[in-house]
Amino acid sequence: MQPDTRLSRADMTMAVRTAPATDRSDGRTGQLPPLSASAALTRALLTTVMLILTAAISVGAGWLSFLAVRDLAVVAGWPAATAWAVQPVVELFLVVGSLEIVCRAWEGRTDLRYPTALITAALIVILAANVADHVLQAAADRSSGPMLAVVGLLAALVPAARAALAEPMRILREE
Repeated sequence: MQPDTRLSRADMTMAVRTAPATDRSDGRTGQLPPLSASAALTRALLTTVMLILTAAISVGAGWLSFLAVRDLAVVAGWPAATAWAVQPVVELFLVVGSLEIVCRAWEGRTDLRYPTALITAALIVILAANVADHVLQAAADRSSGPMLAVVGLLAALVPAARAALAEPMRILREE
């Protein structure tokens, strides 16, 4: 039997509180000086603006991705009345994977293969569906080969942007 190596919530909190802050680009550690009132206000304002813009980008990218996946489901033969459900079902895999990571962190577990696999699979499906839908639409419009590649690349940027926005949001929630 292996010993229990999980950290308690109190152990993790204490480790975070006592970890030295890095305030130099050369990697040396030391405590950061406290922010002045105006600097703290500026940081709060910029953080708020960033969160609002991040949410707006995420909503817009999510809507565009939803439309692309719904259209692809219709092209693939799903009835139009139920094709809308494909995207939310796939998105739920992202939610489950993210919640599993949070639960495991609370328990002090570091084995993240299962939730990471869920998130990776969902992102691959969404990315592939977006690219396929846009490439098929471009092909139906009789676009040339290079144009199809450009359309596919641009379509891949929408779900990739949503995925990239998750990390800054996670960091801000931890602060």
